[in-house]
Amino acid sequence: MKNIVFVCTGNTCRSPMAEGLFNMLAEKEGLPFRAVSCGLFPDAGAAPSAFAVEAAKELGADILGHRAKPCTEELLADCCAVYCMTSAHAEQLSRAFPAFADIIRTMPPSDISDPYGGGLDMYRTAAAQILRSLRLITQELK
Repeated sequence: MKNIVFVCTGNTCRSPMAEGLFNMLAEKEGLPFRAVSCGLFPDAGAAPSAFAVEAAKELGADILGHRAKPCTEELLADCCAVYCMTSAHAEQLSRAFPAFADIIRTMPPSDISDPYGGGLDMYRTAAAQILRSLRLITQELK
């Protein structure tokens, strides 16, 4: 099983949704990959946003048990690809961990909007963007 890491700012909205939705898709499609997620500036141990939990659940993923964690060298060393929610995240992560710059990418085809502080509709929009990106990623991994 190969690990993929999804990264956002606080690891309570976008990256946990990406983790849960990717794992759901990978299982359905029989892909030998497992996702984890982390944040550049997380409140370690924080639960996911209630709206993130709801938006992910509506698309079939359960992220209720997720807890925020920081991005670490150990986490990156155990993966084959890192997908950041924005190009700014990817640039910052590549500067912080230059040894892993070759596996750090931005979610295709473009940045994922940040729903933090918004209502459920903003989270649904972000979750839909993430799902579209994940479908491109899973096609690439096949």
